[in-house]
Amino acid sequence: MDLGPVNFDIVGTSLAVVYLFNLASYFSDRLKMNNAFKNTTEDLKLNYFSLNENERHSALLKLSNLNTNEASRELIQIFYNCRWRETKLFIIKNIVRCGNQRTLEFLIDQIPNLIVHSYDIPLAEQAIKSLGLIDNILARKFLVQLYKNGAELLKPAVVLALTEARERNLVLQFVTDLEEAFKYQKHYLAKNLIYALGELKCKEARTTLIDIIHLSEFKDLALSGLMALGKITRDMTDISQFEKKFIGDTFENQIYQNVKNQVMLRSNWKAEDYLQKIFETKTYHAAMPLELNTFSEGDVRAGLDLFATPDKQKPLFDILSKFSFHGTSLWYRDFLNSMDNVNFDLFSQSLSHQHSDSCFELVNSRKDIKNEQWLHLVICSIPSANKVFEELFNSDEYKNSAASEKIMVLNQYLNWGLI
Repeated sequence: MDLGPVNFDIVGTSLAVVYLFNLASYFSDRLKMNNAFKNTTEDLKLNYFSLNENERHSALLKLSNLNTNEASRELIQIFYNCRWRETKLFIIKNIVRCGNQRTLEFLIDQIPNLIVHSYDIPLAEQAIKSLGLIDNILARKFLVQLYKNGAELLKPAVVLALTEARERNLVLQFVTDLEEAFKYQKHYLAKNLIYALGELKCKEARTTLIDIIHLSEFKDLALSGLMALGKITRDMTDISQFEKKFIGDTFENQIYQNVKNQVMLRSNWKAEDYLQKIFETKTYHAAMPLELNTFSEGDVRAGLDLFATPDKQKPLFDILSKFSFHGTSLWYRDFLNSMDNVNFDLFSQSLSHQHSDSCFELVNSRKDIKNEQWLHLVICSIPSANKVFEELFNSDEYKNSAASEKIMVLNQYLNWGLI
C-alpha cells in the first residue's frame, strides 16, 4: 500500500487525521496477519521435525495450504535443514500450493545443469513435475528451455511436466525427438513423448505413431502409440489396420476396442461442434480447445469467425492459446482489431503460450513500458526478448522514466534471465 508523501501544511487537519487513521489501520491489519501466521506456524513447528513421518508431513501440508510468502519461506528453510529424504520430496511436491515467485525460484534451484553421480535425480524430477503443476508463465518457459538445453537424463520428466502444463510450444520438436528416441531405443523418453503427443493433440505425429505401432518389438510402446494415435486421428482406417496385431491378447484387444470406439465417437464431431460447446457452456474440459488442432486451419478459422464475439473473450483467448497453426499470430491481430475493449489480462496470458518471434509486431503494437503486464508479455511470448530490452534501455522513454518504473523494467529483465 503506497500512501505517498504528505504535506500537513497543505492538507487540512481533518484529512491528516483520516490519513493517520488509515495508516494505523493498514499496519494493524498487517500485524494481525503476521501474528496469525506466527501463531499458526508456532503450533505446527512442534511437528516439523517429528520422528513420526505422518505427523511431520501433516504439519508441512497444513503449512503449504496457507499459500503465503511466509509459508514458502518457512518450507524452504525446513527443506534445507531437514535430513529426511522423503520429507524433502514431500516439500518439493507440496510447495506448489504456494505458487509465488519464491517457490518458483526454489524449485528451479533443485534442478542441476549437469547430472553427476552424487546427485539425487528423483529430487530434480519431482521439482520438474511441480513446475508443471504451477499455473505460472515463467515456469512453463523455464521448462521449455530446460528441455532444449538441460541434462538428457531429465528430459523424460520435462516432457511430462510440459504435458501437464499443456504447453504445445515444442510439439513439432517432440515428433522429431520421438523418431530419434525410437531409433536408438531410448525407451523411457520415447514412451513419454508418445504420451505427450497424444495429450497435446499433435496431428503431425500421426505418421510417426503409425510407424512405431507397426515396427515396435515392445508391446507397451506399441500400445502407447495406439492410444496416442486414437487421440489425434479421426480416420478409422488408421486404427482398424492394427486389429490383427492386438487380437491375440485379451488385454491388448480390449485397449484396441476402446481406442476404436473413441475414434468412432470423435469422427462424428466437427470443428463447429467443439467451438459451440466451448463458447456456449460455462465449463468445458481443458483438452477440448486442444482438440481443434486436429482439424484443418481453414475450418477452425471459419468456426471462430462464427462464434467469437466481444463478450466471449475468455473462451476465445483460451482457444487461441492452444493453437499451433501458422496463422495464429495473425488471428490475434484480427480479433484484437475487431474489439473495442480488449481484456489485456486474458490477451497477455493467452499470447504467452505462443512464444514465437512472429508475435513481435503484435506485442510491440501494445507497447507500454509503464505496464508491468506488457513487460511480462515480452519475456514470455518473444524468444528474442533480450533485443527488445536492449532497445528499451537505450530509449529516451526509459531514461526519462521514474526510478520505480526503471526498477519494474529491470525486474522483468531479471525474470527473463531466470528462464
